[in-house]
Amino acid sequence: MAMNVMNSPFVDPAIATRKGTNASIDLRDIRLALGGIEIYADVSFSVAPGEFLCILGPSGCGKSTLLRLIGDLIKPTSGEILVEGRPPSEAWEK
Repeated sequence: MAMNVMNSPFVDPAIATRKGTNASIDLRDIRLALGGIEIYADVSFSVAPGEFLCILGPSGCGKSTLLRLIGDLIKPTSGEILVEGRPPSEAWEK
């Protein structure tokens, strides 16, 4: 079953869907399928400079997978990930 952060009781939809060009980390409409199984569906959120983000969840829910996406270790099926306004492959080289 694909993860939808908007269904979480811990997520404020107004904050989770905020898309800012000055975000340190920005995920836009991320979809990820691995082995034919959809892992993420329409995941979007921004982390502003200086903002603190904690990723919580039970074992196997996709926390490490999210970090792998942000770290450019795996590519999303669709959507866009930006780190300091650039694709992770460029941002982590600096």
